[in-house]
Amino acid sequence: MSLGQGAIAPLCFSVLGDLFDPVVRSRWAGLLNVPGGIAALISPVLGGWLVDNYSWRYLFGGVVPFILVTTVVIALGLPRFGGHAKRSVDIPGSLLLTAAATTTLVALSWAGTTYAWSSVQVLGLLAASILFWGVFLRIEARAEEPMLDPQVLLNRTFITAAVCAFISIFGLMAVTSYLPLFLQGVQGASATLSGQVAAPYGVLSSFLAVPTGFLLARTGRYKWMFITGYGLLTVTLFGLAGYSARTPTWLAFALTTAAGLGMGAIPTINTLVAQHALPKRLLGAATGGIYFFVMLGRAIAPAVLGSAMNVRYSLSLQGRLPAELAASVDGATPASLGDPRVLLSAEAMQDLEARLAVIRDAAPTLYAQTTQAIRASLESGLRQVFFIGAVAMLVSFLLILTIPNRNLRDASPLEQESSPVPAE
Repeated sequence: MSLGQGAIAPLCFSVLGDLFDPVVRSRWAGLLNVPGGIAALISPVLGGWLVDNYSWRYLFGGVVPFILVTTVVIALGLPRFGGHAKRSVDIPGSLLLTAAATTTLVALSWAGTTYAWSSVQVLGLLAASILFWGVFLRIEARAEEPMLDPQVLLNRTFITAAVCAFISIFGLMAVTSYLPLFLQGVQGASATLSGQVAAPYGVLSSFLAVPTGFLLARTGRYKWMFITGYGLLTVTLFGLAGYSARTPTWLAFALTTAAGLGMGAIPTINTLVAQHALPKRLLGAATGGIYFFVMLGRAIAPAVLGSAMNVRYSLSLQGRLPAELAASVDGATPASLGDPRVLLSAEAMQDLEARLAVIRDAAPTLYAQTTQAIRASLESGLRQVFFIGAVAMLVSFLLILTIPNRNLRDASPLEQESSPVPAE
């Protein structure tokens, strides 16, 4: 599934780059987000309703007909481009990139959860990842047709937009993944309500791409949009960092709405700016490079944020659990509390209540005390995640202030193929 999904977005925007010049491309790039906006309007609420009333399995089966229809439409409607030039495949670069990304992700996934950050396993994988990344960059510098051309990585405009996109994922993940967990786990909201809270972000971040594309086509200016978007996201994340169990639900709606407004322009601008900053022969590499940084962030952010949340949760839980729980219950029960998502499962909570009910001489309120300890500890862990996301978004905002201020209506500064490594 990842192999198929990972290629779709870069290919869509690469096709636009081949079909249209930057000004016209801006309009179509915005319109390309409309289907995603429609899905974002329906999916969270419908998904929450299905989970509450039926099963999460319906979420997967329900999308199969849409995928089949999409496959047929692409096969019949996508134009064929001429030319059958023989191209070389950068197999060594592909293998090294896979090894470097995999070791990085596994190390960060294990760190703080399966193994300590200072463990041999984590440090060994991190060392291996650094080695793989170094060899990958060296190989790419010599490859005939590199997977990720060094000229792309040395371009100031591209690398600024890409690094900001990567770092900002930590903040966006706090809104899209951990705020729903807070609502359901800490505040006891239903999955349906959680989906409703998430809906404004998905809808606005998709539909705002349409006016963004037309505004870019009209003015060609993008830096002010970057600054406005990242600035609003930064304010939103620091607002989320102050979230607590007593915060009213309407504020969650306000935060996801503000996050959607801030995010709306960024993906479209990222792709168009990356394509404009480099020669047309590197259009595919620029588009794929931007999405690689985004996907890398989406893979690394959950590992880092999840580790931070679990460490904080465990430390908080040790001091909050009733003393008689550890002394009276078999080891399986305290171990099961190590995952705060136990609060999201009615079956798991019923099992916990049954285990505590058989304890002799236990306080009648032991189950309530234990549940409250889990909720309070989860709140502590999630607030740690929100703070990390806020700091990450602030760093992204400060970096985007340095991006070169160019006009998409002008010719690409590197369109002359004789130009070597760009100096911006």
